[in-house]
Amino acid sequence: MIYDLIIIGYGVSGLSCAKEAKANKLNFLVLEKSEQLGGCWTKALKNTTLQTHRKFYQYQDFKMPHNYGDYPSRDNVIQYLKTVESYFDLNKHVNFNQNVKLIEYV
Repeated sequence: MIYDLIIIGYGVSGLSCAKEAKANKLNFLVLEKSEQLGGCWTKALKNTTLQTHRKFYQYQDFKMPHNYGDYPSRDNVIQYLKTVESYFDLNKHVNFNQNVKLIEYV
């Protein structure tokens, strides 16, 4: 299959790209190395929190819950990303456990 866009990685940036691709009606695919979304957040220590206020980390069209506090925990951030993914119905565009070995520009 030919795609308009292939996104490598499904962390905060990959999720953002997927949201934009869907909003712009692109035929896109996301390739993620691990078995879940979240990027570096899935590897962070359990007690890791945001270092900036949540209002600077949330998507403008999908606010982070106030009950996560001003500096949400790792688990809150991952839950937020999963909620965003579900709300925008992005999972069906993602292939998990993929290892990209070569990129060829055409």
